[in-house]
Amino acid sequence: MSSNAVALHALVGMEWSKLVRRRATWLLMAIVAAISAIVPPLIYFVLGFAATDTTDPDAKASLALLRGQMVFPDAIAHAVVNALVFGIPMIVVLTAMNFGSEFAWGTIRFLLGRGEGRGAFVVSKVLAIVMWWALTLVFGVSMSWLASTVIGVIDNRPMLYSAGGADWLLFSRRFAAALLGGLVYAALTIATTVRLHSTAFGIAIGLGAFFGERVSGAGLALIDLLPIQVLIRAGPSYNVRSLIDGLDGQENPLPIAFLAVVFYMITFTWGAVRHLRRNDVLSGGAG
Repeated sequence: MSSNAVALHALVGMEWSKLVRRRATWLLMAIVAAISAIVPPLIYFVLGFAATDTTDPDAKASLALLRGQMVFPDAIAHAVVNALVFGIPMIVVLTAMNFGSEFAWGTIRFLLGRGEGRGAFVVSKVLAIVMWWALTLVFGVSMSWLASTVIGVIDNRPMLYSAGGADWLLFSRRFAAALLGGLVYAALTIATTVRLHSTAFGIAIGLGAFFGERVSGAGLALIDLLPIQVLIRAGPSYNVRSLIDGLDGQENPLPIAFLAVVFYMITFTWGAVRHLRRNDVLSGGAG
């Protein structure tokens, strides 16, 4: 192994250790775990009560379909959707804190004017975030499966070990898409945090982009105009949800959604790198 690889491995370990030692990291993980465990049973039983109060067969069928996503075998793949939606706000906050602690005003960013290894330092922070995001998805999916198991025990529904017809290929594709989708918002948060030198602005813009697009997109979808529909479908959130089949048949085609998500991730990352180079955090000779 080359000396650069050894140094990068050590830096990644250091950044991982920073994440693990932070109380906020575990608090955010606990929030994701709690929501992932509580929401599926809540949705399942609330929809069950709603189904008993309606006589419309179409409504009953729709409610039954939604309830079915909370129990096995459908819950195996649907758990990824829960983990993504609940986990993105967490990774935005954690990414802003991680980069803001080094590159916000008044931090050691100004002490990194010279010397080698600054590029590896930034890369190690990114890799630590990627690893933690993957762990968050695994943890969120596991808690959703646990919740579906509880539903199965209470309401005599199939268990994970006995659920036939599970689509593990769909689960794998959704998990890969969720991993990529979360990194889009991590890249956006990194770009805004280092550009504005502020953890608070990084969090605000990252969360604003995620929730704002979802809320505004739902409202604009009621306007049946081609430019509006194109605008909605071009957004990062719409394309991330297209990758995980989260739009009830209104998804963009898979290749287009994938290319759009990759485009956003590259653009946000390029913006962050460009700013860091301009401010002599990555370039070797300036300063």
